[in-house]
Amino acid sequence: MHRRLVHGFLTNASTMLCPEGEIHITHKTTTPFNSWKIEDLALDCSLLCIGRDDFKIEDYPGYQNKRGSGLRPDDPFLLGECCTFRFKQFPRIRRDFGPEHYVPSCSDECRWIFGRYLDHVEDTFGRNMSSDEVCFVVREALRVGYETYMGLFSSGHGRPLRDYIDILEELHAISALRSKRLLQMLSRLDRQADFNEWGP
Repeated sequence: MHRRLVHGFLTNASTMLCPEGEIHITHKTTTPFNSWKIEDLALDCSLLCIGRDDFKIEDYPGYQNKRGSGLRPDDPFLLGECCTFRFKQFPRIRRDFGPEHYVPSCSDECRWIFGRYLDHVEDTFGRNMSSDEVCFVVREALRVGYETYMGLFSSGHGRPLRDYIDILEELHAISALRSKRLLQMLSRLDRQADFNEWGP
């Protein structure tokens, strides 16, 4: 129940956050509270953890922690180890100058969703893969990426499809740039092999 409450708070707060604003949540980091996976809850709400700071109650004069429910809701509880998590909205793609001037960089959300796919492309570059293998890898990456984006593995709440399309456009632009770079590397290797074979 309490984990759902935090998720609901993050969901609502993320819709009210200014572009450069932050959300701070102080939470216990000992067992069983560390199993709440606050950072995963935030990811499900399009929020990125930008920092974790140790919580020291002496830094907050007048702060009183309360149980909030049960037979003694106003009684304090033992704080133990706590951290204040700081979150921001994921950066969005900006196309202020039109697509011909657009130079993409992999945002944290795109890297989170498609990082394994991008790494796989780098690892298998130059390997003799059949077109069926390539198609399978791409389809699987898109399927897993969509499920990850929509949060099917956590809360089951959907997210705006338009934002996912923006991420796919970012992935496409990154993939095109990586393909160009990898082809340039291959061309350099070919020239180097020719040079080694035929000499100067």
